[in-house]
Order: sequence, then C-alpha cells, then structure tokens
Amino acid sequence: MFLNDLGIDFGTANTLIYARGIGIILNEPSVIAFNNETGRLKAIGKEAIEMIGRTPRNVSITQPINRGVISDIHVAGDLLKMLIRRCHRIPFVRSRIVMGVPDNTTQVERYAMMEAAHYAGASKVHVVRETAAAAIGAELPIHGPQASMIVDIGAGTT
Repeated sequence: MFLNDLGIDFGTANTLIYARGIGIILNEPSVIAFNNETGRLKAIGKEAIEMIGRTPRNVSITQPINRGVISDIHVAGDLLKMLIRRCHRIPFVRSRIVMGVPDNTTQVERYAMMEAAHYAGASKVHVVRETAAAAIGAELPIHGPQASMIVDIGAGTT
C-alpha cells in the first residue's frame, strides 16, 4: 500500500495516523521502550504498554510527548518513524505529512514537531493547529461569519 499523504495526531497518550481516501489506519499508544545500554528499540505502542512493570532495569519505557509537545525530539522521531513504517508495506516510502499541534504551542515546539516528522522520513511536513484541523474535519464553516465552537479533549491538553 503506497500512502503518500498522511495526517498525524501525535498525542500525549495516543498517535493516530490518517491516510487520504482511506481513513484512520493506525491508533497506537505514544509509548516507546528501548534498551538503555545499547540504545536499541525494544517495542513501541501497545507492545511497549504491555511491558510496563515487566522490564529489566536496562529497559526504559517513555512517552516522548508531554502535554501535547515533544519532550525528547530523537525518541519522538524514532517512535514516529516506527509507527509510519507500520502503515507502509513498501519500505522507505517518504510521505507528505500534516501534523496537528495544540493551539498554545510555541514556534520552537512546532519546529520540534516538524523536525521529528522529517527525522521519521517525511518528504514534506505541514503543521496545523488541532482546532483548525478538527473544524475542517467536521466540515464547519471556517471562512464564513458564523460562530462555531471546537472542544479538543486530549490526554495532555484540552
């Protein structure tokens, strides 16, 4: 399956990946486990969640997203890379990505999201405010004079 255009909600608790024309193709916890001594990846997503409380001391389980923003850019990039790979059957496909970010993120935090996506292998990255993305997805009139209200309730930010 060649998925060139992806929408990603890289959230504190879960990451959702949407493919144009298909819908949501991945919904995994935003968790990664790696070996502290070797730096090698042990598990991501659901597999990493299942390891909590059952790992030796040399294995760390972490969430690279905290309150909607990246706390560790390299770990976030590794997690995003592996989640995107789960979506592709053809290795090394470089997708164009639209990523949602909380409205209150700084320019530096938005840049970190873009860098993580580029590190994960994206050919092009666009960052969109999550409330704007939700309004577009709900087909609300965003260009007209009508008022609309979006409430985005996430694990890290609301």
